[in-house]
Amino acid sequence: MRSRPGAARLLLVALTAPLAAAPAVAQPWTEPDPAAVVGQWRGPVRWQRCAIDGAARVALAVGRDGSGYQIDLAALADGWGVEAMAPLGGDLLEGNRADVRVAWRAGKPGRATLTVTLGSGCVATASLTRASIGAPPCDELAALATIAEGCDALAPPAVDVGPLVARLRTQRRKGRGDVAACRRAAPPLRDALIAAGCVPDLTPAAVGPRIAECDALIATLLRAVRCGKVAVDVKQRLLEQARIVGKSAAVGDPDDRAGLVESCRATAVELDDLLPRLGC
Repeated sequence: MRSRPGAARLLLVALTAPLAAAPAVAQPWTEPDPAAVVGQWRGPVRWQRCAIDGAARVALAVGRDGSGYQIDLAALADGWGVEAMAPLGGDLLEGNRADVRVAWRAGKPGRATLTVTLGSGCVATASLTRASIGAPPCDELAALATIAEGCDALAPPAVDVGPLVARLRTQRRKGRGDVAACRRAAPPLRDALIAAGCVPDLTPAAVGPRIAECDALIATLLRAVRCGKVAVDVKQRLLEQARIVGKSAAVGDPDDRAGLVESCRATAVELDDLLPRLGC
């Protein structure tokens, strides 16, 4: 499918809604694999400069809806609840609401650091490990199946993975046959989720050749996403448009690439002018 040179202009449409920050250096867009983020997480919590009575250890869930994430912080402290997070590139997810900032940084496989910062200066830092159902390929399949439950646009894959995942969650031991079944079932489910737009295509081929002006536009967009005055749902829409721009840059037709260069350059200029007026 040919890319449309005007795709970058869609970013400004999203910005004119209730509004959505990144290094000035343009670089290819990356983000954590959703299948490595979604799941049940546990670990100790360190509290700094806090007057509240917070938990010393926590068990919490991370889910995904479309291009954004939800994390339930109720186990951390009384009165805390579900917060939304958006990918900001690299290994970082972040959410901003009122005087609460939530930052999730992916680490080694099955590890992550969650930092919750309040406007009062209170900081809670949790060192988390994801619960496993026995083998990495099966953990991947279970996470993808959870994402599929919240993906309204998903066309059912050829094989229903529900029974397999349910059995894996309840049985104590996983044999070679189970792991092999997970390896077979995960790729088509991931492909179906990519086609539905509920997980990004993280393969190197999906990045394509770079267009400097479009990478600069994505960097400006990420600066907007880090702005606390921008609503998380708008950030999610903007990040989805960033992916569209990134994939559009892979087009090989010289005329289309020339159009993208101009469109990305003009949109970045308009964003640079708009963001200060939004308080970002």
